Amino acid sequence: MLGLGADIMVGFPGETDEDFAQTVTLVDALPFTYLHVFPYSARNGTPAAKMPQLPLAVRKERAARLRAAGDAALQAFLDRQIGRQ
Repeated sequence: MLGLGADIMVGFPGETDEDFAQTVTLVDALPFTYLHVFPYSARNGTPAAKMPQLPLAVRKERAARLRAAGDAALQAFLDRQIGRQ
């Protein structure tokens, strides 16, 4: 049994709807067991902080969508372990 996890940041400046859709497609296609999903937050002094920011609501909604996918992936993994040693 192998559990594969990933850390995924959503809402980086410049992330388009298509970019996010591709992330969702990738997450759905790979056998992840666990996702650590977090919305981008600007850090002063970084180049990205000077870029146009996605609205916080968009970042939070995207993070919630991927967290739900991660929850489903974890549950499916756990369900497959029932009866196994």
